[in-house]
Amino acid sequence: MTTQLRTAHQRRKQIRKNADALGIDDAYLSTLVETFYEGIGADERISHIFANKIGDDWEHHLAKMKDFWCSVAFNAGRYSGKPVPKHQALVETRPEHFEV
Repeated sequence: MTTQLRTAHQRRKQIRKNADALGIDDAYLSTLVETFYEGIGADERISHIFANKIGDDWEHHLAKMKDFWCSVAFNAGRYSGKPVPKHQALVETRPEHFEV
């Protein structure tokens, strides 16, 4: 068995190729994020949690979330932050908020 070492650029290129094969691109992720947050805004059980944290700065938040998901899906490196502590600090959330 041979191990092939690849550069970061080569790995990112392969990840992007795989995402493209699945139809996942920047436009897809943008639509995904916008649709998700439209649903959040329309949900009276949780919309206030986001409104309390985000306020009127939705444009900035959506841009950050798009960068996050591009970094996850494409290893794009566009997001740098610590999302887990941010979400753990949302003490208003309850298990029933995650029920579909």
